[in-house]
Amino acid sequence: MKKNREITRPEYCQNCNHPIDQEMEFCPNCGQKALPEHLTLNYFIHEFLNNYFSFDSKFFKTIIPLVSKPAFLTREFIDGRRIRYINPIQLFVFISFLYFLVDSFMILKEVSDKKDFVVMKSNGEPISSDSLDVVLSEEASKAALNDSLNNSSAIRDFIKKSQEFNQLEKDEQNEKISKMISYFIFLLMPLFALFLTWLFSKRKQRYIENLIFSLHFHAFFFLAGTFFMLVDRLIPDPYDSYVFGVGLLVYLLIALKKFYAYPWTSTIFRFIGLFFIYGFMVILSYLFSIVSSILI
Repeated sequence: MKKNREITRPEYCQNCNHPIDQEMEFCPNCGQKALPEHLTLNYFIHEFLNNYFSFDSKFFKTIIPLVSKPAFLTREFIDGRRIRYINPIQLFVFISFLYFLVDSFMILKEVSDKKDFVVMKSNGEPISSDSLDVVLSEEASKAALNDSLNNSSAIRDFIKKSQEFNQLEKDEQNEKISKMISYFIFLLMPLFALFLTWLFSKRKQRYIENLIFSLHFHAFFFLAGTFFMLVDRLIPDPYDSYVFGVGLLVYLLIALKKFYAYPWTSTIFRFIGLFFIYGFMVILSYLFSIVSSILI
């Protein structure tokens, strides 16, 4: 039989060396537990989930109101009720990481499940059916290059890289574009907060408060996106994207109304302005993502 090792309570904190009384459960200086814990596998797993992903009671206390109560978490955080919820930045990073992880898995799954029939190029080289339109695009690019009056090295280099990009499978192209979009999202989020500061200036919200709103909204965006991605994989439906888009817009409208407390008419008017301004930035970012995927 294994003997249980008794852990003696130290007189000083092992983390910061601060004196600890015998009745203290936590160090008053740094907050670490006064009684050292056994180094077990369960301990490592718990610390990893708790410290880096806050996967404890905070997770469900945060996720449920994030979905069911638009702008509730933002108001709670601004009003000082913060310890019971996951930090907005940590929440956004965790959910966005989950989204891109699932997205990458879906792309790899589509590649493994694909069964292409084979067609032939004009030179007899076999290509996949998904790449047939790529070949036509490649030939068109070559013709455009030959007919172009501007034969600068920069344009030739870009067209060459475009042809190389077109030769990739559709799933490989989507994976590269998706990776670039993830970088642009981090640029769009502070811009979203800036647009909110401008459109709802009468409430005199500080930029940092609008940024917290932006973090929570984009966290919901990625959470809903992950859910619909999984649903579409299990039950393919052409209307899933429409349901997702409409649901996202309704969520945003309700969140704006609750957080800024404008009259409905004024809220809808500003919501429409935000939709067109931010929508333009999203489209622009998507185009930049495609160009970046080609060049890098």
